[in-house]
Amino acid sequence: MMKMMNAKRTIQMAAMLAVTAVLLVSCTNERTTHYRMTFSPDLIETCDVTVIYKGQNGVEMTEGVTDTLWEKSINNDTLPLLFGLDYKIQPKQGLKPHKEQLDLKASCFIQLSLDKDILFTNTSDSLIYCLVPAERLDSAIQADAGKHPGPFHFLAKKDGVWDME
Repeated sequence: MMKMMNAKRTIQMAAMLAVTAVLLVSCTNERTTHYRMTFSPDLIETCDVTVIYKGQNGVEMTEGVTDTLWEKSINNDTLPLLFGLDYKIQPKQGLKPHKEQLDLKASCFIQLSLDKDILFTNTSDSLIYCLVPAERLDSAIQADAGKHPGPFHFLAKKDGVWDME
């Protein structure tokens, strides 16, 4: 009789664990946005760089960048989902570059994993000024203002991803 009760209890525990596992798996419909920006060392050394991205539930966020690689992953649990990425650059005040010519580059990468069924990827070389004379840093940055391909804003719905430009 005792063995029968232990077996019954074991079966009940196994059933509860199986139901819990199914519920946990069904509740992890991940919607993850991966952002990555890379900047040339000359750009980071000579400019103040700010990344603007859509955080959780589409809220605009900003972060200062001090390294050549910036990355962020955002998990969201709602649709529709607004996501996007942009950057702003300003020459550092009073800085005299140590080089005669500067390599100014920025590129961005956005990837959306949606319920592991839809995968959306966008990459772009946003800024490319090779061998800019150091004395022309300000004018090169001003020329880029408003001309780089960003901001990149997209809207994810159940039927796909739409460009918000």
